[in-house]
Amino acid sequence: MNEEKKALRRQLLDRRAAMTVSERELADRAIAERFLALPEYAAAETLLLYASYGSEVDTYAIARAALRDGKTVAYPLCDADTHTMRFLICPPEGLRPGYRGIPEPPEGAPIAELCGSVICVLPGLAFDREGHRLGYGGGFYDRFLENFRGVTVGLARHLTDSLPTETHDIPCRITVTEKEVIRR
Repeated sequence: MNEEKKALRRQLLDRRAAMTVSERELADRAIAERFLALPEYAAAETLLLYASYGSEVDTYAIARAALRDGKTVAYPLCDADTHTMRFLICPPEGLRPGYRGIPEPPEGAPIAELCGSVICVLPGLAFDREGHRLGYGGGFYDRFLENFRGVTVGLARHLTDSLPTETHDIPCRITVTEKEVIRR
């Protein structure tokens, strides 16, 4: 399974890298518009966002809109030793390079309360129509989602027919692409 996932990750990273900047920006604008139109977004008090890195689907426009809408925005702070993470409240401009150079909030930022209406936006190399996600292999989100009870949303430029899954994989409830919103 691990070799299959590694090969698929390489293929998907190559596919993502082949997109032009303007293609990515156009797709990301449409994804953000669809996400911001979700009733779950309207009801949410807190957004747990990943900080876009490299050619990932951009989350910064979503963060700016959420802050304008009076929502709490939090980003993961990763613990490389335990492969766990906690979400800390931080505006996008307060992020700094962290684990593997990925933007993270500074240590000491307030911890996000995971009560009330909370949406966790998931990063991924790919999602399928069943909500399965192929991440980057660190297991950070898999561990976090074991105890998360809010709404999970994947942002995807591409959907695949199916992805290799394991028993610990938790599918997201909603996947947003530039063309559609898929609910489970």
